[in-house]
Amino acid sequence: MGFFKSLFGGQQESPEEQKHNEEARQFDVLKFDGVKALRLRQPDHAILCFDNALKLHEDLEIRDYLSQAYIMNNDMASALEQLDILTKAEPENIDIRLRTAHVHFMNEDYEAMATVCEEALAIDTENPSTLSMLARAKHGQGKTDEAIEALDKAISINEDFGEARLMRAGMLMRAGRTEEAEADAQWLLDAAPESEDVLLLCARMATMKGHDDEAAAYYNKVLEENPFCQDAFVERAAIRKRQGDEAGYADDMAAAREMNPESDGEDLERKVQEAFSTFNPFAQ
Repeated sequence: MGFFKSLFGGQQESPEEQKHNEEARQFDVLKFDGVKALRLRQPDHAILCFDNALKLHEDLEIRDYLSQAYIMNNDMASALEQLDILTKAEPENIDIRLRTAHVHFMNEDYEAMATVCEEALAIDTENPSTLSMLARAKHGQGKTDEAIEALDKAISINEDFGEARLMRAGMLMRAGRTEEAEADAQWLLDAAPESEDVLLLCARMATMKGHDDEAAAYYNKVLEENPFCQDAFVERAAIRKRQGDEAGYADDMAAAREMNPESDGEDLERKVQEAFSTFNPFAQ
């Protein structure tokens, strides 16, 4: 290249230009390798690549990827550091705030989660995803009425928001507002009759009403859709035990243990006992 530049009167790259171009090439390679590692669920390697890329020059997209890698690596403190930098750089970006709220949710820091959601709503009061996330935070704080109000608003903005309806149905059921909960459940069943989450919702509602045969039928459908659903085996086991079907109970418990051979037998028994009473089937 230098020969042709000289031949045709072009100028050779200066040392500074060569350094700049080499750093740009290295940056692109590190970014590509990091994104590839992230997609392959190799967060340690992704973090190494992104850290080295940031040493070459600042880049918000890389920090975005880095926050995702830290979350995947269960390093929530480091993820929050990156998200804080992103929030300060792009204060109007709702997606960044929602990811921050999700990290607080995983940390079970519901107060911080609610604060982030409220800050996001100050930017956009009509964002259904933010309202749904706020409902999770309020639910975690034990503020059920406020959580339901947030979900009501989210659904009024987007009537097809199935995730919000699923969450609201559980909260309404626990609050004793059975008819409203059943209306959400029926909407979900009409919209997604083969959804594992919806079928579990219907099974648990039937269980809480004492309709064991109806509940068992729903659990059967869950297991037709997903033969590896441990919750369905455990909760159906409780019904079978209550009905005196010891053989069926033993079969379901054996299947539940097979789903996770390392699971604690006492923990599974505890789940069965919870399914006898007012267990919390819709924890979010």
